[in-house]
Amino acid sequence: MLPTLRDRPAPLRHQGLLAASAAHRRTAMSTWARSALNRSEKLLTVCAPVDADITGRAGSGLTALTPEDLHTTAAPAELLQHAVPDADHGLGILIWADAVITATSRATHEEIETELTRLCREHPVSVLCVYDRNGERDGERDGDRAGARGGAGIE
Repeated sequence: MLPTLRDRPAPLRHQGLLAASAAHRRTAMSTWARSALNRSEKLLTVCAPVDADITGRAGSGLTALTPEDLHTTAAPAELLQHAVPDADHGLGILIWADAVITATSRATHEEIETELTRLCREHPVSVLCVYDRNGERDGERDGDRAGARGGAGIE
């Protein structure tokens, strides 16, 4: 039998996407999340909303960190480390970078990016960090977020 998409291991990568619009961001997030689930990965979202179809499909394999979760006594890097599953499963992490920066700070975002890069090197983890072009969030513009691009280790 020929191998299928599900037979291939997840690419262990830390990727960035600069979304041209809110619709582009939503579509890209949904497509990437479905791909992670097709690879039988567990899914962690960080300030990244996903549609009901993905939520239902992921079931207990979905962990969502909200902006409020990033303000707990645990450091964001520690929250990410706890999400890494056992060696038998991969983990797809979907992060909406602009929402993280807005909820916390650029310094916290950099800390998270550094931890994501480390997790990709040491575990079966794939990451998509989504940035809004020109700071656009669902049709709104915010010039302060426009400069919040990049991140440690993103391809």
